[in-house]
Amino acid sequence: MKFEARAKLTMDSLITCDPEIMSGTPVFKNTRVPIENLIDYLETGESLDDFLEDFRLSVMNKLCRR
Repeated sequence: MKFEARAKLTMDSLITCDPEIMSGTPVFKNTRVPIENLIDYLETGESLDDFLEDFRLSVMNKLCRR
């Protein structure tokens, strides 16, 4: 049986705040998609799948499915 190590998801691996990117607004790492957009989606009843599809976050989609 082969052991498969999985990357541990942490806030640091998913979210970044950089003054050079959108004036320091927290965004998904390697994107310019603010975290607030996800919160807005969820607050209005949209699903995580809708969010991922609309913003085409293939990396996030892969991470969330692990």
